[in-house]
Amino acid sequence: MDDVVHLRMCERYRRESEAHKERKVLLLVRCEDGLASFAMDRIEYVEYRGGALTIYMPGGGQVSSEALGKSFSETVEDVFFDARFVRPHESFVVNMNHVAGVGDHVFEMQSGARVPISAANYPAAGECFIRYMVKANGAKVVS
Repeated sequence: MDDVVHLRMCERYRRESEAHKERKVLLLVRCEDGLASFAMDRIEYVEYRGGALTIYMPGGGQVSSEALGKSFSETVEDVFFDARFVRPHESFVVNMNHVAGVGDHVFEMQSGARVPISAANYPAAGECFIRYMVKANGAKVVS
């Protein structure tokens, strides 16, 4: 499955996404110090490197997981499947609720972080951002 498929907001997960809005969904991560839990809505973005995840939160906090027992693609499908999470690059997942805008091949995060967008996904990234903001937040588009 290529990155463009991950970037699209998949209709098949819409019902699950709506259900997740109704309750606080937590992510449990095995890390060096034991287990850490995160509210999914507090995750800004996730980076995959060396077989492990680094989870970034607004305000600069971050936690690294132990090595995953499966591929990043499988983890994305199992954990980051709802509409607020998109995969703009083979090694990143972003929470669209924390995206401030789209720059030159990057998502500009509200924290100031810059998450890369692959060349294959770049043409769809701006449209994805607009669609998500209009649908999730009622944003108005001014041309």
